[in-house]
Amino acid sequence: MRVKATIIGVVLFLPTLLHAQELPTATKFTDVSWYTITHVAYESGQRDAALAIIREHLAPAAEAAGLEEPQLFEHQTGEWDITLIWSMPEGPAGMEWEINPWQESWWASFAEREGGMQAGMAIWQDYIGKVSRASTSVVVDRGR
Repeated sequence: MRVKATIIGVVLFLPTLLHAQELPTATKFTDVSWYTITHVAYESGQRDAALAIIREHLAPAAEAAGLEEPQLFEHQTGEWDITLIWSMPEGPAGMEWEINPWQESWWASFAEREGGMQAGMAIWQDYIGKVSRASTSVVVDRGR
């Protein structure tokens, strides 16, 4: 265990050790793009029905609200059924909202399109019931 901790410590601080002649200085990312990536696995046999809900209900609500839709990738192999990638125009600061403005716009559009919040929630619960598990990460593209 002690060997593992030593190796991890060396790997984490190696860049600092290589430049040990200079004190580290604060450096902020510039010209970067931030994204939220969500991987979703559906209950067995529910993939097509879940994708139909996305295409017929969820995505049109985003379009009607004038929101950028996520990129949607359908996995052909591996443990996930789909991956969704959303741009984060505000970067990590966008996570400071409990309900952010785009979510508010989307829910308003979704409820209107579906005939009210109760009807919209029934569709949303149907979709969520098809999800087995999901994992979300925030990533940065430094545009190298």
